Amino acid sequence: TIPASAHRPLKQSKTPEIAALLKKFEVPPQAFRCRMEQIGESDSAVIWRVTFPSPWVSPDPVNNTVWCEYYQSKAAGRRPAVILLHPLDLRASMMRDISEKMSKAGMDCLWMEMAYYDRRAPGGLIDLLGMVKNFDRLKSAVCQTVMDVRRASEFLVSQPNVEPKKIYLMGCSLGALVSSLTMGVDGEYSKVVLLLGGGDIAKIMVVNEVCMNLLKVLHQGRVPSYAEISDRLKLIEPLTYIERAKGVKVLMINNSGDTVIPPECSRKLAENLPHAEIKWYEGNHARLPIDELVPMITKFYQGR
Repeated sequence: TIPASAHRPLKQSKTPEIAALLKKFEVPPQAFRCRMEQIGESDSAVIWRVTFPSPWVSPDPVNNTVWCEYYQSKAAGRRPAVILLHPLDLRASMMRDISEKMSKAGMDCLWMEMAYYDRRAPGGLIDLLGMVKNFDRLKSAVCQTVMDVRRASEFLVSQPNVEPKKIYLMGCSLGALVSSLTMGVDGEYSKVVLLLGGGDIAKIMVVNEVCMNLLKVLHQGRVPSYAEISDRLKLIEPLTYIERAKGVKVLMINNSGDTVIPPECSRKLAENLPHAEIKWYEGNHARLPIDELVPMITKFYQGR
């Protein structure tokens, strides 16, 4: 059981509009039960399957259990821990590869399945069509994931070898968008790594030909405008809460030829973060040189 004392309170906002939006993410302090089952072991880590109840109760019971894989490093002493969020197409093998490499560097890594993904999806398949068609459903899923990440932090705080003040975030693509949202909503994560991330979700959607064609079909030929999408998704837009993330150290890794997360959207996010650094690579959205990136990422997390 994770005690209520591990609760992570939201940093309050003095801006009335932001304070009202933050209420959507608030969870009262409460103890919760988690289950840990060892599913593997490597030279550098003990690997656990971790499940716990989501603090948000959605209409779909299968979605209300959060599934994680926890790579508990065998390094001695207390250490940092990273919560890792996956891309749109999950890429479980890449998440495990990153987690294993992080554990070799002496850090714990917990990669978490987001709301309505994989084992959390009714029928085992994420309903992307339904989410694109119904923005309210999309917002609920993203808000739930933010709350789940914060609860995952409470789990990590309770682990004996984790340094409570060194719990960090990392996300890839969709996971980077959610991570950047979480760092603003929460306001207390000190270091975040965003792989292929950015800001301005509405812009990301309208420049994506596949997404716009899908919206056109689902909305009977009428495509929502940029302004309409921006207004309707304000609750889950990372830039909405960017003032709360001004003190966060952020490492962004992006591709100059990215057609999914346009470079201008990556720059827009970075320009609003005083302590952000972007590393640019060549190529489109799918390419990430993980072997080259992980040493850079671990150095970032382990530095001052």
